[in-house]
Amino acid sequence: MSLRWYTTKMIKRLGEERYHQISTDPDGRDGPREGWDWHPVTEALVSHSVVCGFNEITERNALEISRRIATYERNKSPSLARRNPDTRKIERVYLTFEDVWNHVGLSTNASTISLKEFEERHGKLGDPALGVSVFDIFEANYSARAA
Repeated sequence: MSLRWYTTKMIKRLGEERYHQISTDPDGRDGPREGWDWHPVTEALVSHSVVCGFNEITERNALEISRRIATYERNKSPSLARRNPDTRKIERVYLTFEDVWNHVGLSTNASTISLKEFEERHGKLGDPALGVSVFDIFEANYSARAA
């Protein structure tokens, strides 16, 4: 079965203009019509729905999904990369709580897994082996972006 995703609830929550700002690629956008490219963050969240075991981002589960993604990324690899404009070097970029929150309403046909199953596969959320509490990382990222 192929992975499918749905954005109707995102559009309803955000409105058309904000939805397109968040979900379409700023480098490939040609407006709110067929033919636009998905934003890399949106694509990464859709992919993470499979490996992190969720099928909808809601206000209620956004923090847990963020923590699952952070745990997975720290154990495997960050999802995204960008070229630093100053050094011209490629930097790995972690998804943030803000990225997940902006996508509340995104859903997929991925199978869900319990927190226990996730931790058996990928490690405990906020495990000290990660170096720093995942929750603290998100708090720092969210505070820095909000400032």
